[in-house]
Amino acid sequence: MKTITFILLCITLTTTAAWANDYHLVATQLRGAPASDKPAKFQVVYVLLNSMPNAVGYPAPLVYAKFDSEDIRSDIRSIPAGSVLHFDPSPLLPSPPDAEMQSLKAYCKKLGISLVVSYETQ
Repeated sequence: MKTITFILLCITLTTTAAWANDYHLVATQLRGAPASDKPAKFQVVYVLLNSMPNAVGYPAPLVYAKFDSEDIRSDIRSIPAGSVLHFDPSPLLPSPPDAEMQSLKAYCKKLGISLVVSYETQ
């Protein structure tokens, strides 16, 4: 009985490790010409890459207007436990508030996902 339990445990761990993956959350800006002569104010958005495949099987990037929103949390729930979510901020863009960063880190940790900042922003 112990041998069967051990084999099932090994298969489960192997399967979990195979599903775990690296995901990237990238900070970028929406670009476009301003509608008037005023200087453009480009909105910062966050793009979750390698999340869920679309109808043809390719990764479908998901775009979010807020860093720590309910929408992003909902999609992060589909990431397998044991995966690593890399946050790739841009040094040219404002950083998300520290409270939002800590909140999302705690949420990911609760799901068994590691949230890693690729490099620190100023």
